[in-house]
Amino acid sequence: MTSRRALAAVFLVSLALNLSYLVAFGNRLTVHGDAEAYDKMGIDLAQGEGFPTTGGLQPKREPGYPIFLAAVYMVAGHAPTAVRAVQALLASTLCLLVFLLARQLARAGTVPASLPIVAAALTAGYPPFIFYGGELMRETVFTWLTLLAFVALTAAVLEGRLRHAVIFGAASGLAALVDARLMYFPVFFGIVTLVAWRDWRRSLRFVAVSFGLALLVVLPWAVRNYVVLHRFVLLTASPYKGLWLVTNPDEFLEWDWEREPLKSLRWLPPEERDRALSRLAVENLVAHPGTYLASMPARFIRLWTGGHSEVVPPLKRSLASGVATRDWDYVAVKSLFVGLNFVYLVGGIIGAVLCLKRGGARWGLHLIAFGVYLSILHSLLFATPRYHLPAMPLMIVLFAFAATSWLGARRTAREPLRAVARVASR
Repeated sequence: MTSRRALAAVFLVSLALNLSYLVAFGNRLTVHGDAEAYDKMGIDLAQGEGFPTTGGLQPKREPGYPIFLAAVYMVAGHAPTAVRAVQALLASTLCLLVFLLARQLARAGTVPASLPIVAAALTAGYPPFIFYGGELMRETVFTWLTLLAFVALTAAVLEGRLRHAVIFGAASGLAALVDARLMYFPVFFGIVTLVAWRDWRRSLRFVAVSFGLALLVVLPWAVRNYVVLHRFVLLTASPYKGLWLVTNPDEFLEWDWEREPLKSLRWLPPEERDRALSRLAVENLVAHPGTYLASMPARFIRLWTGGHSEVVPPLKRSLASGVATRDWDYVAVKSLFVGLNFVYLVGGIIGAVLCLKRGGARWGLHLIAFGVYLSILHSLLFATPRYHLPAMPLMIVLFAFAATSWLGARRTAREPLRAVARVASR
């Protein structure tokens, strides 16, 4: 009962933080950049116009998030505030899903019994989850679905039952419809387990079931694409967009349409422009393979630590600009949130090291593997800091493991002193 009350209290705090942020800053939140494209697709779907089939290589984006927006707009009209409210509710329940995941580990006796509530509390207080609830971007929905998939994957790892792999595969397919990055993680994790556990039958069964279910979930979208577009497109038709950015020797970090060669391509028809970028990406990769390989560490660093304006959307100005204008309040607030993000990241890394050091590979390997998977993916392709957010609930579980292990070690170290004190008091 005490645990339930504590979890209820954590959830209520999480809900209050998310809703308070919307109430306090809702009038300052705008729809711009990628959010505009998602918003327009959501409006079109809500009005019955369907997904676009012209204007370049379509579909350029996965269908899940526009469908989510359309569902809200069909009920509430074109009201971004309603979307933000729904996302705030989803963000508030992340602490509950983290608790469910961690409780499985605690019941299996692999982590301290206090870890689930500590992990839930850390999740409730993680600022980027709150901030991205206010953005018309797919991070909140994708993070929620990814965490749901990992609740099932944790059961599959601990119990080895195929029914949990089925649930994981289905949830992975739903998440891939929002963001394609989770689509191939079941295959990656199958390879990891094959290397770590040396049980090829179990690994093969896991991949066949989970990846097969993920494919079944996304199959209707792929069939729709083939019927409408007359070619096979599993999820998205613009895989070379990010590849051009990372292979360009001039180190483009964003889409700067005032620089060449983008400036010359800007006014081309979308399909012709996409083909030109695809061709340039391949040419860059062939002409400058060393530059591409040498830039991978920078993308890894940027994914996890760089450009914190994307992790803290309301604070888009850099710290340097705040110092230059002597806006010390801004510098203090942003430094606080950037510092918190580093604390969570470092805590998660320490927890991962402790997990592997103490022989927790069988229960913690899937948590660590997802961070490795994202790191490899975005070292090869385009990296931006918000892309690490779906891995943060898992990093938080590892952070909680480090924290509870340290607290447990301190209590154990104090026991002899307490025993001496009790004897002395007699």
